[in-house]
Amino acid sequence: MAKSTTKRALRSQSKKSPKSKAGVRKHRRRRPNRARKSKSSSSHDYAPLQHADSIRLLVLHPGEFTSPIQISLAEVRLEKDPAYKALSYTWATEDGDNKRSSQVRCENARIWVTKNCELALRYLRREESNRVLWVDAICINQDDKKERGHQVGIMQNVYSRATEVLVWLGESSKILGAQLPSIHSAEPETPDFESHLGLTPSITSNAEPYSSEVNESNGQKDFGIPKSVTEIFFKFLDRMVSETRSMDSAGQDPISSPLYQRLLSEIYSTVHDPRDKIFGILGLSDKRRSLVSVPDYNQTIPEAFTAVTIGILQQTKSLSILEEATSTVSLLHLPSWVPNWSASNIIYFWGGEFSRAAKGSEAMFKVSSDEQVLMVKGQEFDRIEKIPLADPMAYALNTKLAHRIEGWRISCDVGFSLMNYPTGEPVEEAVWRALCWNVDLNSKPAPNKLEDSFREWYHILKSAKSVKECVEKIFDLRAKQTSFERCINITSPLCTTAKGYLAAVPHTTEVGDCIVVLAGAEVPYVLRPTGDHCRFIGPCYVHGIMDGEAFPENPDDLTWYSIH
Repeated sequence: MAKSTTKRALRSQSKKSPKSKAGVRKHRRRRPNRARKSKSSSSHDYAPLQHADSIRLLVLHPGEFTSPIQISLAEVRLEKDPAYKALSYTWATEDGDNKRSSQVRCENARIWVTKNCELALRYLRREESNRVLWVDAICINQDDKKERGHQVGIMQNVYSRATEVLVWLGESSKILGAQLPSIHSAEPETPDFESHLGLTPSITSNAEPYSSEVNESNGQKDFGIPKSVTEIFFKFLDRMVSETRSMDSAGQDPISSPLYQRLLSEIYSTVHDPRDKIFGILGLSDKRRSLVSVPDYNQTIPEAFTAVTIGILQQTKSLSILEEATSTVSLLHLPSWVPNWSASNIIYFWGGEFSRAAKGSEAMFKVSSDEQVLMVKGQEFDRIEKIPLADPMAYALNTKLAHRIEGWRISCDVGFSLMNYPTGEPVEEAVWRALCWNVDLNSKPAPNKLEDSFREWYHILKSAKSVKECVEKIFDLRAKQTSFERCINITSPLCTTAKGYLAAVPHTTEVGDCIVVLAGAEVPYVLRPTGDHCRFIGPCYVHGIMDGEAFPENPDDLTWYSIH
């Protein structure tokens, strides 16, 4: 028997991987060993957590990339400040598989996880030493609804107390726009693959892509900069840092930043249970966490989404949460005013904090006893008169530049069809400010100097003889520090109203829809009259009424709107 084993070992040693020209052995990527799910498998038995601040930490035992994953779990208390790294990842693979069909072995038992979770652990595993991680799918008992609710509620503490947050979006990602490098083809001088994933708990102004220093001079840990593997991603994150700083200094919640929302949307978009998305995001923010006392997994998905929406309305006295209710997916049969956090929105915007369409008023609303109808007070301003559209792909957030061209051309034609503007401003100014919702790249009020960049961009749009030529010239414009094209809100086409105003609206808007200014809202909204009630369509920008010009001084002049 020993002799046979020796022969196998020798055969294994003789089949060495080929070396690169640099003399570094390149390991062939082998398919990880995944045991098939069996009904007779012994599942891990989670012991109940003993304290309100208790969490479980995962000890990832060493092993080669393809060997079975071995872990152990230990209960710790956050007040003891344990050392660990937290993993944040998309549940599903690039092909949308979010089933828990892979396994890790924990003390002679099995825990079932998604393939993407398993893959992240394989990349993070060391060959010779343990490492300590917090991974929600493993460290939280997914079969205990009460525990899930409590643990999700303290998620912000879990992430903020971690020495580092590792973000795993998969081997390729819509945000990265590129394939991540494989540790099996990397040269020794290439930084550890983990350095591509790290989020240090502090934001530093001059962070380098591979820096992993933790700066706690202010005594507070916050989310920081993920290490980028592409120039595009690093620019995206650099902008996110700038926006986060400005929101922090203004006393606003950085989690509400559209850039954070875009990253969180990628991470949470493929979770197995849609409730995890909203409960998870609420748990990441102190300001938002207080809106729901304890996440309740006994609620159905529609009940949970509706309860969260009502809680936010009641505590903030603002209608801003409605800005997230723009999904066209109606599989959950939600009221139109309740965001469907299990699907993507069709319109995104930033800079709403600079708008005072309702003059900073508090929301005046009531919710029906069956929680299906939201009654709000507001003032109708105008109706949609003309809204020609390109293909819906032109207004998608992640669409290619070539797809956007036709949508931009149509919007500009709509804007310049006006002979004059009701406010007395030049039509050109109304057009470019409506296209960017009057905010610049840093989510600040658009400066007048942006007009020159608009003229360059518009000249290319009109003079280019082909889409290819247009795209190439616009890319050249992007090299300039002030690029109007980068400020455009690509998700909202322009339309004209019956009174001759120019509005940027969701592409689902139709002729005859109402533009209303509701008490407690920062921006106007588009509503669709349907019999004795309305459907919520989404937020909009109307040039000339964003500072309260259309909102009455006397609250008695407001009208009740019933939104189903």
